[in-house]
Amino acid sequence: TKIYVVRRSFMPALVFYLIATFVFGMLYCFYGRRYFYPLLMLNVIVNSVSSAISARGSGFFTILISLVVGIILAVLARIFYKFALFLVGLSAGAVLGMLVAAALVFLIGPFSWVLVVAIALLFAICAVVWSDAFIIISTALKGSSMIISSIGFFLFNASTLNNFILPEGALATITNLKEYINIDLVAAHPFIIGLATAILFISGWIYQVK
Repeated sequence: TKIYVVRRSFMPALVFYLIATFVFGMLYCFYGRRYFYPLLMLNVIVNSVSSAISARGSGFFTILISLVVGIILAVLARIFYKFALFLVGLSAGAVLGMLVAAALVFLIGPFSWVLVVAIALLFAICAVVWSDAFIIISTALKGSSMIISSIGFFLFNASTLNNFILPEGALATITNLKEYINIDLVAAHPFIIGLATAILFISGWIYQVK
């Protein structure tokens, strides 16, 4: 009963994360170029904290140090334009890499991470070389992925939300959910998620170009 109560208490954090993912996905997809720096800086900080929690747990000092590191990287991204472009391309390339790796998982098996890294680096380099075009492409791709992943999670897991809530805390729950959405959800439904992401990406790209 105690575990059930704890799980219920972290349910708002899970729902909030999914709604926030959808909202920021909309901003990325359709207004990524207009709000390039605010979205980038927020994304850098969030990724820094979530990556640290995944690797080291949700301890106070882990969160504090990762938050400081995230803020420093976000400020650097704001000051150094090329660095910002590299981060945007890297993030969008990782999204595309995970979609491709999920579709080819039976062919590449445990080496899927190599493909993800390669595509992410390729996107990052292209973003630096062809900056304006790749800002639109990268933000539209990342935004469409965030929108589809949040909607897809609700569609495929609405009846089992409690299974994704961890008793360790809200941050651990959100990190666990993020890992599931980015890896397991895509691997379970690669065609549907890939097709929906592609359609929304094209819509976002056209909107931003206009």
